This record gives sequence, C-alpha cells and structure tokens, in this order.
Amino acid sequence: MFRDLAATGRSRAALYTARLPGAWAIVVPPVLAAIGVCALLAVTLDAPGPALSAHDALAGGIAALVATMLLAAASVGLAGLASSRGMVIGVVLAFQLGVSPLVGEIGALGNARHAIPSIATARIDGALADELALGTAIVVVIAWAVVTVGAGLWRTCTQEI
Repeated sequence: MFRDLAATGRSRAALYTARLPGAWAIVVPPVLAAIGVCALLAVTLDAPGPALSAHDALAGGIAALVATMLLAAASVGLAGLASSRGMVIGVVLAFQLGVSPLVGEIGALGNARHAIPSIATARIDGALADELALGTAIVVVIAWAVVTVGAGLWRTCTQEI
C-alpha cells in the first residue's frame, strides 16, 4: 500500500507521519479505559491500608499514558527504520519488560540511568521524585520519541521502493 501511495506523488514524509496518530488512535483509548476502570475500582473497593489519593491515581494514569504514547511512537519509528513490524514489537517488548528494569537497577551507571524511558516514566509517576527532576524526565521521553520517529522518517524518505 505504501508503494502505491508513494507512486501517486504523495509525499513519503506525509505518509509516514500519518502512522503516528494512527498508532495512538489504536493504543490510547484502551489505556484510558483501563485507567478509568482502575480509578473506579480504587474508589469503590475498600482495601486494608492507606487509601489511594486522587493525586496518586492521576499521577499513575498520566505515567501510564505517557509510557504508552512513547512506546507507540518509538515502535512506529523503529518499524520505519527496520522496515519490519514484527521484529520491532518483540524488541520493544523485550526492552521495556526485560532489559530496561535490569539496566535501571545498575547503580554503577550513575545518572546515565535516567536516560532509560522506564526510569523517566517512573519519575513522571512520582516514584523517583527525590532522584530525578521532572523536567529531565520529560526531556528524556520527548528525546526518545523524536529520535526514534526521526530515524524512521529518515529511512522512509531515503529507502528504495
């Protein structure tokens, strides 16, 4: 389909940039629904221990939404760079669920750990408020998205079809 659309004279950059809102349209609504269900359950269920505050629920929901949007953007960018969706899904899942938490615990890395997306989203959640500035976490998330989407855009605009 991409080849046919590019052959019509449509800009490759325009075709590529349409992928990101499309990816977000697919992944964001279920995450918002899950956040709503979790907030509803946190309010209605009476569990032992301290109650979940509205601030904690909001911070967790925002962090989940940011992580989802970042992973979707990174996946779109890496899929454009690698010209493959299946492999990228596996790599992104392995990095997010396996590699990222392990590397984030290596104290010898010092402040370089803060460049890991899961560390940045944990700060947005408020979990690392004493260790990492919120502004730095936001810059890290935006940088990951810009670099991966930019690399995919570059590859899409320069590849032979």
